[in-house]
Amino acid sequence: MTTSPDPAISATRVLIELSPENVAQHPDNLRDPGRDLKALTASVQQVGVLVPLIVVPVAAVPGHEFDPAVTHVALDGSRRQAAARAAGLPLPCEVRPDLASARDTAVTMAVTGLVRDGLTAREEAGAVQTMLDLGISQTAIGRATGRSRAQIGIPRKAASITDELAAATGDYPLTLQDMAILADWQEEPDAVAALLEAIPHGRMEHVVARLNLDRRERELYATTAAELAATGIRITDTEPRHYGTTAPRDLLSLRAPDGPPGECLTPQSHAACPGHVAHVEVTIYDDPGDDDQDDTEVRITFGCTDPQTHGHAALYGPLTGTATPAGHPGEDEHALAERETREAQEKKDARRSLIRLNKEADAAQAVRRKFLRQCLTTKTRHKQLTGWAISQILRRDRSLARWIGQYGSAPVLGEILGCEPHDAIDTAVTAPANRHPIMLWAYTAAAYEDEFHRDAHRQVCPERAGYLRHLAGLGYTLSDVEQQVIDNTGDNQPNSAADDPASAPNKPDAEVMPDTAA
Repeated sequence: MTTSPDPAISATRVLIELSPENVAQHPDNLRDPGRDLKALTASVQQVGVLVPLIVVPVAAVPGHEFDPAVTHVALDGSRRQAAARAAGLPLPCEVRPDLASARDTAVTMAVTGLVRDGLTAREEAGAVQTMLDLGISQTAIGRATGRSRAQIGIPRKAASITDELAAATGDYPLTLQDMAILADWQEEPDAVAALLEAIPHGRMEHVVARLNLDRRERELYATTAAELAATGIRITDTEPRHYGTTAPRDLLSLRAPDGPPGECLTPQSHAACPGHVAHVEVTIYDDPGDDDQDDTEVRITFGCTDPQTHGHAALYGPLTGTATPAGHPGEDEHALAERETREAQEKKDARRSLIRLNKEADAAQAVRRKFLRQCLTTKTRHKQLTGWAISQILRRDRSLARWIGQYGSAPVLGEILGCEPHDAIDTAVTAPANRHPIMLWAYTAAAYEDEFHRDAHRQVCPERAGYLRHLAGLGYTLSDVEQQVIDNTGDNQPNSAADDPASAPNKPDAEVMPDTAA
């Protein structure tokens, strides 16, 4: 027996006019119908609803309770429906009974929003994920919406953000890229906290660059620690020290009881000791100019957890009763140990602070050079770029003069122009005539970048500070460590005398700040 189709679900597509009370919001609507409703209502009151809604008969959306007056459900036009209801005006509607399945419904709601760019970042992420959940491939979604697979991949990643994390961002207008980044780090609370703090200040890229370095350090640490553990060596989180009564003690400060003074224990000679441990510390300095090379430091410090129990002696004498150094009369052994431990910790803290700032400088450099590349294609900035470059030439800027005299071409220029280093000059010279001014800016910026070392935050350099102020004027968001370069000059005012090298011809190019970590 053949069952006749529901007469409410006909294959005929028609254009009709309905009262807003006859049209319901779809339960799975991707949009927020209340977004910017006041402005849309004012527009509808003036000219009515110009674009018809796409609706299906209410029978095509089973399993939901609607008001008895509802005859149709909106797949596209939920905000227009809400505005028309508020304005008391009718709705032009295209009835699509052929879109009866959940798959068809989801695709229609998603595609209409994506094609018209009418969805927020969160709504677009939800739209893409809905289609993926229905088994629609990224290729098919791309064909339907005119987006590439890469463009579909970003909202797919963004859709995995948890509701709790989405709520924590508040009303800040996140982009899809922002959401995808948050989703990538959402399992790490400290990273999420840093990102949420950075978002309102526009420093998300800086934080992400630093977090990526930290992640790579953790991965390298885990690998190194696992290799040591595989040989039977215990890993300690406490770094062995040369002095003090607390354990562990660095093997470089110990010798065997029958060993000659000055001949320290080695990891090999101490390996059989029950107190044998190792401490691992990893530091990676990123090199933005070279995708294949980083400055990586892996420090492994071997120690003994209880040298006295295990019969070791101090390197140049007994383990106890160390001689009181000159300049500290009356200092007993305990006081000496405490002082040496404190001084060693202060040096260690200063070193770690310097490493942290240097790492932040490397992360900032990667973000800054990305911004430089973007400037080359942002026409609204070109006049300002050219004017600044010419001013540096007319001022006979020293960084530019050294660049021309010593280097001519360098990897940093190729990085800015997006070409191989040995092709950088030819790329600039053979550019179309209308691009020559912007090539001049790229060349001038490269001169500054080449001298912008990771420890610039320890120097007083007005020229470098002026360069950073120039970038900030273009819309670049300075990181904390870059702002410190400006603060070191004691003059944060733009276009000040500090920007003019000619105003201080006898002043050193960069005065180094005191190094507390030395």
